[in-house]
Amino acid sequence: MQSTAAYYGVPQMILPGLWDTLVRGDLLEQSGAGLSLPVDQLTPERVRESLVRLLEDPAFREGAAALRKDVLAAPSPNEVVPVLEELTARHTPGQAAG
Repeated sequence: MQSTAAYYGVPQMILPGLWDTLVRGDLLEQSGAGLSLPVDQLTPERVRESLVRLLEDPAFREGAAALRKDVLAAPSPNEVVPVLEELTARHTPGQAAG
């Protein structure tokens, strides 16, 4: 999912094209934080209809707010890196944890 939109709790719409956007689109819809339109459905009318639904249906704002809570609850890279370094040192033969 798009990190900035998730961080700010904004509903999103993904127009998949590459493999990762297909996966991200599925995850976005499962979270209730947005919509994903398959490439074969990309018409101006369908995009407009989906955007109107995204903006008017409060369920998407609620889903985006829940996703935001999850994002904010996750540890930051600054919190994760020391743990990964310690685990790597502990599980590397010949290295002492320090």
